[in-house]
Amino acid sequence: ATNVHANIYHSTSDLGSPNDEAAAGNPLKGFLTNPDWSPPPYLDDVPSSLEFYYVGLDKVMTGPNTFDWDTHLETRLNDSASRNKHVILRFQLDNPGLPSFVPQFLIDGGLAFNSYSAYNGGQSPDYTDANLLQALDDFITAFGARYDGDSRLGFIQVGLLGFWGEWHTYTDGSGVTESWIPESTKDFVVEKFDAAFDITPLQVRYPYAAANARGFGLHDDSFAYSTLDGAANGGGDVGWFFWPSVESADYTDFWKTTVMGGELRPELQESIFSDSYPTATPYHQDFNLCTEVTHSTYSLNFHAFSVAKGYSGVDLTRAREANHRMGYAFRVTKIEAAVGSSSSFVDVSVTVEQTGVAPFYYPLGLTLECPGGTTSTIPGVDTIVNENDSKVFTFTNIPATLECLDQLSISLSSNHIYPGNPVKFAQGQDGITVSVSLPLPPTPSRCTDRSDCLGDGNTGAIDGCGEIQCDSQTGLCSFNAWIETCNSYTYCDGIDASCTKGPTVSTGTCTGWSNLECVYEYYPPVALSYDDFENGWGTFTRYDLSQPQNGCGDSCRGSYASKSRGSSSLRLRDNSGSASSVYSSELDISAYNTLFVNFWFYPDSMENNEDFFLEYSTTPSDDGSWISIRSWAQGPDFNNGNWYNPSVPYNVSSVNGPIKIRFKCDASSNADKIYIDDVAISAI
Repeated sequence: ATNVHANIYHSTSDLGSPNDEAAAGNPLKGFLTNPDWSPPPYLDDVPSSLEFYYVGLDKVMTGPNTFDWDTHLETRLNDSASRNKHVILRFQLDNPGLPSFVPQFLIDGGLAFNSYSAYNGGQSPDYTDANLLQALDDFITAFGARYDGDSRLGFIQVGLLGFWGEWHTYTDGSGVTESWIPESTKDFVVEKFDAAFDITPLQVRYPYAAANARGFGLHDDSFAYSTLDGAANGGGDVGWFFWPSVESADYTDFWKTTVMGGELRPELQESIFSDSYPTATPYHQDFNLCTEVTHSTYSLNFHAFSVAKGYSGVDLTRAREANHRMGYAFRVTKIEAAVGSSSSFVDVSVTVEQTGVAPFYYPLGLTLECPGGTTSTIPGVDTIVNENDSKVFTFTNIPATLECLDQLSISLSSNHIYPGNPVKFAQGQDGITVSVSLPLPPTPSRCTDRSDCLGDGNTGAIDGCGEIQCDSQTGLCSFNAWIETCNSYTYCDGIDASCTKGPTVSTGTCTGWSNLECVYEYYPPVALSYDDFENGWGTFTRYDLSQPQNGCGDSCRGSYASKSRGSSSLRLRDNSGSASSVYSSELDISAYNTLFVNFWFYPDSMENNEDFFLEYSTTPSDDGSWISIRSWAQGPDFNNGNWYNPSVPYNVSSVNGPIKIRFKCDASSNADKIYIDDVAISAI
């Protein structure tokens, strides 16, 4: 037997204020540097969780299909791992101004080169050479077999082709050098990388049809310099800029499934966060705007980490803010507790909201833990993609013990992350966990008669479709119905109950009917407020505050002869709108489906069909915002000179936000009065 429905008995959004600093240094996002440019230790006032390496192909490929991974690559991966940093790798053959990174065995085999003088000069290999293509095939295949999914890696930039591995050979603008990398070679490299890597995200420098079709990510290595055109760049369209190229390729949503990153243009790194930076002029775009538009997750920024450079003052503050803004950010916005499969367990629902500009690109789960060893992880946080989107994770069968519920902790978990730098929430103090103390669930009551079983607020959906009964021996409610279609629990929808189907039978006109019995526990309503007005107005007040609180007016509190018990009650009279009413303080009904208002009233000198109202509002600013729950009129509903005790249920499952309730008299003169006493408000 279980509860009537998934009975939420507690809800809280008090889970720590939003705080980007609590998530500082979160893994797989933000600014980073290359340790080969300036060895650690480097500045750490801009938190970083990534490191970047250029790796010459000749450093790992020593012969045809022969590799030395340890000497150059493994040492760097392990060094970064010792600092809890994930690595972004790019292999290259040609870096202008530096010696060639082509493996020596290819040079010895007669590989041809094209010389150039731009960018301090260099040698561009013949990208049509069959031996070079075979070497690239062998390398990419071996690279993927060894390192795909390696937890030390963050992302891989495909590289290899063109200057700096950026897939271009632009020099003097004549177009002569731009054809050095044929489309067939680019297609070949894309195909081989796609076959070799299934886990580690891949990126290319520009949108390229073959790479786009396979879901590759992108990296803009002139970020904020030639990223956005139009007003962000001082006006005018520049088709070759990065984002216009992405738009032309119809690839603007790539970031939802694979990563966007790059490098803050070196010439801009020192000044981009200063007051003197000429934002929105040619080749000077706003960094945060570029992040918002491209949904960037990371950006190389040597200046931020160089001991000889770095940021200070307001520039540092802005750099840290820009660092936080890149990539993902998650917050827990609500935790709800509901009675579980029995009174020994609770179900805990946790709402997680994405507040960043990009998703988390590896599997990321939500973990709930409580003392005593109860730990559960639900996958899927990585599927919360868009900013302001949220997802509810429901943990079932959590022990309903004080030891557990008083010290629940919520955290984020991924097998790809170093234990020394977990994924943190952007809220609270340290962000590693969101802690919450939940009350014990309400204790189920034994039903004593059928009216208890009807108190679930769903009588319209249940009663009339079958028979509701109270078993006086077990104290359990039950519901029996004949239901069309044997596998349908139609009339138990919305009821978390133990349901048993009877045998299939035939009727004169229909086959496949089945008897269904649902057995469930009865839970009494939860008290929200109670006011007897003996020592003041309690949770109620009135609109006309110019009148003394204990004096007269159209809404008063006083020691009246007419009272249900004690010495005081409220008195309403006339039909002066808000002045003839009293209203409650806010009631949080977010965890409930049905509101119950139980009260006593005494009518005095009300004329026939003169009435009063019980109303509610989520925005109680004027008369027009109040919605009637019920009204009572002289004659049809009551007679003067008698006490009445109505208990009014009202379905609030679709009402959003806290509410206030009010009583309002709608008579015709000051002689027409309604006395209100002993107001009890509860909910289930």
